[in-house]
Amino acid sequence: MKNSKKQKILIIGAGYVGLSNAIIFKDYYDVYIYDSNKTKIDLIRENKSPLNCLEFINFFDDQAPDFKVLDELNNLSNFKFCIICISTNYINKENKFDDKNIINLIIQILKHNNKIHFVIRSTISVGFCSQLIQKINYDRISFVPEFLRENSAIDDSLKPNRFVIGSLPRYFKKLVDLFHVVIKSDVPVIRCDHTTAESIKLFSNAYLALRVAFFNEVDSFALSYQLDSYNLISGISLDTRIGNFYNNPSFGYGGYCLPKDIQQINSEFKKINLNSIFKSVHLSNNYRAKFLCNYILNKGINNIGIYRLNMKVSSGNIRNSATIKLLKLILDIKPSVKLFIYEPIISNLNEIKIKGNILLVNNLELLNKNVDIIIANRIDKEIKKFRNKIFSRDLFGIS
Repeated sequence: MKNSKKQKILIIGAGYVGLSNAIIFKDYYDVYIYDSNKTKIDLIRENKSPLNCLEFINFFDDQAPDFKVLDELNNLSNFKFCIICISTNYINKENKFDDKNIINLIIQILKHNNKIHFVIRSTISVGFCSQLIQKINYDRISFVPEFLRENSAIDDSLKPNRFVIGSLPRYFKKLVDLFHVVIKSDVPVIRCDHTTAESIKLFSNAYLALRVAFFNEVDSFALSYQLDSYNLISGISLDTRIGNFYNNPSFGYGGYCLPKDIQQINSEFKKINLNSIFKSVHLSNNYRAKFLCNYILNKGINNIGIYRLNMKVSSGNIRNSATIKLLKLILDIKPSVKLFIYEPIISNLNEIKIKGNILLVNNLELLNKNVDIIIANRIDKEIKKFRNKIFSRDLFGIS
């Protein structure tokens, strides 16, 4: 039931997480969204998706969002909650996530509203919240991790498979009430301290990376011994203790979340002087790219096509793509190779920052005509007709 007088909620960050939260809350609260990227704010104001992602594009095409935008962080006295959904990159030199922007935002907002409750949904280091609370002497800070997949962020937000609330006990009810729209009767709710919630987030992604690395190693083994990788992986996965998910081989895990979360979990184990299986996961992911690079180049081909640089079918994101990592390795080992890339979401090669004998093509027929092999991390209906030239480890997509 909608409130007659809606609470004002501020969401900071117009990425996948922030926009998903704005969408699920829009019918229940007076939602405002802020992002330091003014282009994103202007697009939202024009009822256009700030993300090149089909589910958000469709949402903005279908309806005008019932949330407002802020150009500046001021006049915040009437807001009850601030949900922080900004990116946190991993800093290799410091072995931690870059949390400075979160800290600065909280300190800035407290100058305008010293009663607001902060709900952090960005990925953060283990122990971040408790240390921050002690540092600034303000305890209305909670961590509610998100577990969203890139191409189904809205649906995953509306239908979570569990809900984790990391907070001081006296704020649990307040947060359950805030998220009542998605906490249905069949959704398990974990109420825990901040550090446990932070660990749940990191270990969840670390396990997914572990599965990706495991099945990629199985596939590398199959290629080396000329085994039927499809049957091998299917036979393993039919064991109900293992399961038939996250088992489709690829060029390696990439994207924004898994690589940095694996690095962070490794640094957490290093702090307590414990060896960790996740260090091997990171190494395995690098070995996978090198193995496939050598496997392709050993075929003695000189003209290679690349079909899509994105991480997933229908994804508009190429950031830290496993395919880009692979083609960089190819060019490092064999600079003379000629690459033809088909990727509709980029307009020039500066966007991928790779130097070499590379040509962007905007036509699949042209791609097929000029190359001896087409490398595709994932298969969709567009490329299937060229299956005689395709090299992919997408075993379940190409069948």
